[in-house]
Amino acid sequence: MLGVLAASSPAASGALTEAMLTTVQGGFDTLVATVGQVIPIAVTASVSVIALTAGVNYALKKIRGVLSKAS
Repeated sequence: MLGVLAASSPAASGALTEAMLTTVQGGFDTLVATVGQVIPIAVTASVSVIALTAGVNYALKKIRGVLSKAS
């Protein structure tokens, strides 16, 4: 990402040395990879919580119906 910006304007000079720029780019690459690992886990957990909530609400509704008929 930063390499594209640096490559597109060769006359621009910044405060980062080449080694620091490479380190920052590596950090962003690692961050992107980490987000790619976390998102499937977060989606799975979210779907699980939604399904569990729906199941509990269904069970409570059934229990209320049974109790109201028993009264």
